[in-house]
Amino acid sequence: MEDNPNDLRAFFSVIIGLISGAGVVLLGLFLTALFSSYTAQKNFLIVIIILSFVLALLIAKRAFELGILNFLAALIATKKLDFIVPEKNADATLSTAEEFVQLFSNGQIKSAKGFIKIWGDWKRRTLEEENEIKDIFFEASSQTLTIGFSKFNASLTIIGPSKILASKTSIRIQKAKEIRWEWKTGRVKSPYFFHYKKEGRKIKTSTNCRWDNW
Repeated sequence: MEDNPNDLRAFFSVIIGLISGAGVVLLGLFLTALFSSYTAQKNFLIVIIILSFVLALLIAKRAFELGILNFLAALIATKKLDFIVPEKNADATLSTAEEFVQLFSNGQIKSAKGFIKIWGDWKRRTLEEENEIKDIFFEASSQTLTIGFSKFNASLTIIGPSKILASKTSIRIQKAKEIRWEWKTGRVKSPYFFHYKKEGRKIKTSTNCRWDNW
């Protein structure tokens, strides 16, 4: 019998959460020395233990959702990585949306098949299906890039895309204002959609179906 990948992910997520929580407790033990009375030390330590428990749960949940490698990569990544420029001899391209459409039309995009991740969201909603790009369009007036896929009549609409980094293994749109993922299943007339809109540091979402059902 093979190990269930989700069981392993859950195990390592719990370990990461426990380590994080333990770190907060140790810091709390160190800080209790600042209080002179035993009662103050006791109350402060209780608060720290509760906070460490909540933090451990949140970190474990986030690590499980993203996957261990993606979670760890997010911790060590910097904003400078969003502005990587490939070397001249590198097998990768950095292009505008218009240039990207042309590259795809010329057959120069090698990573036209794979899984989709939208601002860290990748589970269910047919995102974790292997999707293959069928066509790409860009409307300059509205700054809208539309990518069509061969399965589920799915499409990805990106408003205000910045530079696009494409390599043999991945395509990364470094920044966008809004993203809309649409697909059809069965005999439904109207497509299901999940809409993501960046407002400051927050991502606001909306949908025409239940978010947790997909």
